Amino acid sequence: RGWDEATRATVAGWLARCDHVLLNEIECLSLSGAQAIADAARWLTAHMKPSATLVMKRGADGASAWSADKSIDIPAPVVDVVDTTGAGDAFNAGYLAACLRNASLVEALEDGVELASAAIASSPRQYRPLARTAP
Repeated sequence: RGWDEATRATVAGWLARCDHVLLNEIECLSLSGAQAIADAARWLTAHMKPSATLVMKRGADGASAWSADKSIDIPAPVVDVVDTTGAGDAFNAGYLAACLRNASLVEALEDGVELASAAIASSPRQYRPLARTAP
């Protein structure tokens, strides 16, 4: 059915229960009904609990996050794109692993961007340890 009002209301109810909301840019714009990412972020964070973090995965533009009245933008490195399948999942894995080790929001975003960038630049997939977690 797409992002009709009933679906948007249902998802807005879920947002209020999340500590971390990880969506891509198109999902954020579509869910919020906004045309600009800043407007989408305002709509989404208005439906989230005050302590939550919104992460917007922005493809070649990297990632942005909003948490506790601050916003952060992390650029993506330029890579030769081979296959984008699973890029969002790779980002989520890097970001959430960093959160589990109590990394800062900047470090978590950097790890997510680094892992997603490495994933899309290889086929078959080649993963390497993140710089901060390497033995």
